[in-house]
Amino acid sequence: MLSDGKLSAQITINSHVVVKAGAIGQGTVNATVGFDGQVSNGNQWGTLTVNGISQDIRLINEHVYRRFLPTGKWSELGGIPNYYHICPMFGLTPDRDLQLIGPETKDGRELLHLQSTRFWSPDVSRLALYDLSTLEIPPAVEVLDLWVTPDGTPVSATFSGTTTNAGGAKIVDIQISYTFAQVGVEREIDVPGPNWSPSPSYL
Repeated sequence: MLSDGKLSAQITINSHVVVKAGAIGQGTVNATVGFDGQVSNGNQWGTLTVNGISQDIRLINEHVYRRFLPTGKWSELGGIPNYYHICPMFGLTPDRDLQLIGPETKDGRELLHLQSTRFWSPDVSRLALYDLSTLEIPPAVEVLDLWVTPDGTPVSATFSGTTTNAGGAKIVDIQISYTFAQVGVEREIDVPGPNWSPSPSYL
């Protein structure tokens, strides 16, 4: 389901990326990124916040509309970076990239805990919603934990990607959480117009 580019769901993503000098092509990175919105049939609609700067983004049939909050006006863009495209999210091949850890009670719900295997090759930029294409030392340890209902509906997930130096200090530290709601519920995402609606987080 999470490998489906047409997934419909409400999704919240919180990402924190810390990369020390020498591990990336230039300087250092200390970024906090959040997304709160909706994906539906290949389109998406929501609020993206990067280091405290928020913008509403709508991706509709490969057309991109954006406005900076709180008072910006909508404008159509030529495109957005590929790592801002939410779906498909994890690039999973279910028959080899995930293993069952077992049933767990999480937030009062009986769920199944799945975890990535050594075969999984994630796109870290897309996972973090942040450009890590110049990362010269990728995470040495990458773990995706996913909690689903017994029928396979995703509820939440976490990703941890780390690399340590010879002294044991983290030089790459990527921590991300995901929550899912209304999975499978399709939603019409319209082009902003005179009577446009605010993004889901502002309803």
